[in-house]
Amino acid sequence: MKPNSNKAHKDILYCSIGFCLITYVIMSAKMMTSLEGDNCAQTYALFVNVAKAIHSHRTSFWNPYLWGGFSSIGNFITEANYPINWILCNVFYDPETALVSYAIIPCNLIIHYTLYFVGLYFLVKRLSFSKLNAFSIAMASTFCCALFYYRTWVVYTDGFCWLPLIILFSIIMFEDHSKKCYLYAIILSVLFAIEASISTSLMLVISVFIFGILFLSYIIKQEKAEVIRILKCSVLAGGFGMTLAAPFLLSAFAFIKYMIRCVPDIGFITWGTQLPISEYSKYKYGLPEFRTMLSFKNSNLGISISAFILIFCLIGFFVKKKRNIRLYRISFIGAVICAMACFAIVFPTIFCFVPGLNQIREAFMYGILMNLFASILASYGFNLIEQLIETRKFKSELKFTTLLVILLLSLLGYNIFQKDISCSLCVIVALFYPLVWLVKRVNIRRILFCIVTYIFVGLCVKDLYCSSNIFLYTEPEAIKLVEQTCKNSQNLLNYINSLDPSDEYYKMTDWGNPCYPTNMSSVLGFYDTKGYLNPLLAASIYIHMWMPLDKRAQLQNLKYYLVSENNDPLFISSFEDSTLFIRAGQIENIYSDWAGTSESIVYIYQTTDNLGDAWIVTDFQWNDTKSPEEIIKLISAYDFSINTTAIIENCTLSPEEEQNLSEVNSSVDNSSTKCLYMSNDIAIYDIYSETSGVLVTSELYYPGWKVYVNGEKRTLLQVDGTNRGVVLPAGVSKVEFRFEPWEYQWGIRLQITILVIIIFSGILSYWYMRRKKYVE
Repeated sequence: MKPNSNKAHKDILYCSIGFCLITYVIMSAKMMTSLEGDNCAQTYALFVNVAKAIHSHRTSFWNPYLWGGFSSIGNFITEANYPINWILCNVFYDPETALVSYAIIPCNLIIHYTLYFVGLYFLVKRLSFSKLNAFSIAMASTFCCALFYYRTWVVYTDGFCWLPLIILFSIIMFEDHSKKCYLYAIILSVLFAIEASISTSLMLVISVFIFGILFLSYIIKQEKAEVIRILKCSVLAGGFGMTLAAPFLLSAFAFIKYMIRCVPDIGFITWGTQLPISEYSKYKYGLPEFRTMLSFKNSNLGISISAFILIFCLIGFFVKKKRNIRLYRISFIGAVICAMACFAIVFPTIFCFVPGLNQIREAFMYGILMNLFASILASYGFNLIEQLIETRKFKSELKFTTLLVILLLSLLGYNIFQKDISCSLCVIVALFYPLVWLVKRVNIRRILFCIVTYIFVGLCVKDLYCSSNIFLYTEPEAIKLVEQTCKNSQNLLNYINSLDPSDEYYKMTDWGNPCYPTNMSSVLGFYDTKGYLNPLLAASIYIHMWMPLDKRAQLQNLKYYLVSENNDPLFISSFEDSTLFIRAGQIENIYSDWAGTSESIVYIYQTTDNLGDAWIVTDFQWNDTKSPEEIIKLISAYDFSINTTAIIENCTLSPEEEQNLSEVNSSVDNSSTKCLYMSNDIAIYDIYSETSGVLVTSELYYPGWKVYVNGEKRTLLQVDGTNRGVVLPAGVSKVEFRFEPWEYQWGIRLQITILVIIIFSGILSYWYMRRKKYVE
């Protein structure tokens, strides 16, 4: 028991050291470019949304203020929605402000960097390499698993951190002939489900792809019985994992199917962040970026693969005796393909048309994968150096030694030419490895080898620390700044609420220079009219972008416009002189720049023709051939009134709804609407109208919404190309809109059904084995 205990203690020690180093770097380095980065606008907002859902005991499926409008549960960048981050959301939630502390961001990074480190550490150990090898490679890989600006994209940390663990448990499952292999299959299924709950695009695809390649490599040249065993475990792992993730997958695909976004500097794009081929070609990386990959300078692009990983990866190519040749080959091929994909050298046109593979940030993701594969190869190279130093067989490996020295000297010359001191220092340290071979005493050689390795790893730690410090804020400052900005913007929201307490529900937007950081539109529910954060269908996106300001304000229930004093005086006077707006008030000391760091006065202008959250229309036109441009032209006409006339998309109505429309009396204009309850995925209205008509709400039409009038399901209408509506009878009506996508509901049913089948099959199998054993 003692030897095993000592080994376990060493593993715990190495993992603890890694955790401490990761914590030190994350908590002391500068991690943000500004408050408008994705850490704030996207990731932080998702954490806040999930925390609110947890504490209200209701998860929202729909949120038009989140990135792309994807549902919280099926968002393909929803790293907030899985168990580890649920715990973090609980820990950092502040009931008084209904926000989470921004400290959740660095803690999220620490946890997931640590998961990546631990997974890679035990993966290298599984290859029968030394603990020093496992620690050094895992530590260097963790600190350098970034390509270019990766450190600011928290979502990719959350997703790719699981890949070493998936590879590790896959290998153990394939190589374990005992009944425990089924236990590893269950663990793998949970990891797949976690990947799916984090992201249903590239990360899950990559996980399944790597697992599939491993599966094929393990069944080649195997006995039939062994192939059947591996197949059973693989089906269990993959099938059970996808079953657990069925609701996430189906609901996300429901959104992606209709997804069209307007990115200001690109234009209209589909499938989330998928680019047209013409735009995709602009984001290819070339020689300058490749040079940056080999650099440790504090440039805007940062670093990718450290000299530590790069040097030992090059050595790994020349290893003769390979342990686990399957993983070696996969890593070699994967590293080459990822390197080519990063720079669009191979299949750029094909990648463009594969959903999830062609994205604005795709080079970042391929860079992380390239680092993972290169790190596995580096463990082989490290092991070769380690064995040569142990045995002093450098003479028999003279060609290898000469090649290594030439490579190191070439890299040193390159970095001296580039005036890159940090990388040059790494290469100089690496040159000590050949010198260590010359020492005669084994113990001294071993000690010197360990010292050089620890120095090398220390340089990687220093490098991440230094490269992270190119950003603007230290982490404690960022935490304080974001939390203060949230409270500051909350004060603005409270002030606007006090202007007209009778208002049950309305929206607001900034205009001109921002009056709050971008993330506040998600956290506090401000309405963003720029079209970037909203989920818009093909027709409605044009309407939101190009419709006249007054008509768009009516459709969107925009009651207040927030204008910063930092705007041009002529711009401010355009609001002062307009008959469409009256100044309702102003509030001082509000952050009003993109970074959320400059305080100023915000003027609040109220629209004079706001229609409220819903209104009754008695005159309508059926739209069967009109394009979005034609709809805009009709609505923009001077004599077109949104509050009396609606353009409705053709649809099949029930006989009762047809009857209600035939009873419309346009001469009667006595109606009232009141919003009783509004949340992300439920809207309830109390309506009174003397005549039947069409209720138009100021909320976005989107597939998945259902509408009920007095408890009976009715037909959801798409009104004016962008809004939700329903046919109403005369009198008092209670109207309830619910976001209930069938994909999620079927995903739940599929999940429960398959889980019951699996449990029942397990019980039958156990009963059969017991009975067979009893008979024997």
